[in-house]
Amino acid sequence: MIKSMTAFGKAAESFPFGMVNVELSSTNRKFLEIKISLPSELRRFEPALQKCVSSQVARGALFLKVSISFSDLSPVRIEPNTVYAKELKKAASELAEALSLDKERFTHDMLSRSSHLVHVTESFEHDEEIEKALLQVTEAALKPFLDVKVKEGAILAADMRGRIDEIEKMRSQVELLSKETPEQQQEKLKKRLEEYCALPEELEAVVAREVALFADKVDVTEELVRLEAHLNHFRECLDSDHSSGKTMEFILQEMVREINTTGSKSQNQQIARLVVQMKAEVEKIKEQIQNIE
Repeated sequence: MIKSMTAFGKAAESFPFGMVNVELSSTNRKFLEIKISLPSELRRFEPALQKCVSSQVARGALFLKVSISFSDLSPVRIEPNTVYAKELKKAASELAEALSLDKERFTHDMLSRSSHLVHVTESFEHDEEIEKALLQVTEAALKPFLDVKVKEGAILAADMRGRIDEIEKMRSQVELLSKETPEQQQEKLKKRLEEYCALPEELEAVVAREVALFADKVDVTEELVRLEAHLNHFRECLDSDHSSGKTMEFILQEMVREINTTGSKSQNQQIARLVVQMKAEVEKIKEQIQNIE
């Protein structure tokens, strides 16, 4: 099944401890790259979320954004740093008096600017409950996300299938033209020789030998057979439940190799034009492959 690399999905659910929101988006990337945006106090849940997403997405740059509004419990424990606060207040009061400043205002400013008035530590008491909720909502967001990938993938697959069929038609035309080429060469040699003189019997054998050598030189049967095999392999990938963009890229490379060899061997202008057209179709398929997971 062909899947697009670009997609979007989101989900939100309410739990006894609060509301969880998850958004998923992805863009093209050669390999899988997952970036997760979590509140700092929930960073410890990132590996579990990464594992959840990577089990269902094979390739692309994926961004996962999670937000939680807590209403009942908290993933952190906050405790007052009473001793420090008292010492800071005492020092501020003495400074204000020494500098003839407004003691109350100066002390308030000093206390409000301090980042050490409380101790913030992680609370693991409700980790199991929080992680379960995060994974549940992430799975819910993955459903529409994957649905979009499949729908867009079907459109890409239809386009590529049409182009593969066009290449197959052109391959068949090249096959027919390549069989005519040696006969055409034989007639061409005969006509040139007959322009100068009647063609004796001994030269008939020479012409036949030259035509045989030419036929062997321009024979593209093997290339066309291999090209047909690559086309069928590509179709199998389009129909497979486990299709891979990387595999399809490799098959396209092999197609180009056979098409180029066919073009370099042929001395037929019609075949040369067909080779150019086949390569153009392959390039268009390559562009679509960049969007496939």
